[in-house]
Amino acid sequence: MVVDCYRESFCQTNKQLIATARARNVIGGGDWTPSRLIPDIIISAIKKETLCIRHPEATKPWQHVLDSLSGYLLLSQKLFEGEEKFSQAWNFGPPDNKTHSVSDIINIAKNQLGSIQVSYDSTPSFKEEMLLSINSIKSRNELG
Repeated sequence: MVVDCYRESFCQTNKQLIATARARNVIGGGDWTPSRLIPDIIISAIKKETLCIRHPEATKPWQHVLDSLSGYLLLSQKLFEGEEKFSQAWNFGPPDNKTHSVSDIINIAKNQLGSIQVSYDSTPSFKEEMLLSINSIKSRNELG
């Protein structure tokens, strides 16, 4: 909203093209941040430690870093080429039918990595949304 207000106030006369873009649940590319599912799975498998999961039923719009990066680059190209209609807010994410639960991701990892021991935290220290989604229909339709 802040960027939209700025754009409407200051960019109309000088034709600066400004867009915002975001992606959710990006995986891959060397993300070893603590409390992230994929790094935690891999570290647990390597160390042969039990993987502690907060919410196995939580469903998220997982996407690979290269998918979101291609969206950012395509949007940047459109702005560089002066296409004013792309000067707005964008979301990058998979279609709603391509989301997976934490349990799905763990099962995929088990198939790839072999035995992974999993425990479940029945009293997580913070609240998480069980269903995360991001509406990226506009990005798919207008950016391809």
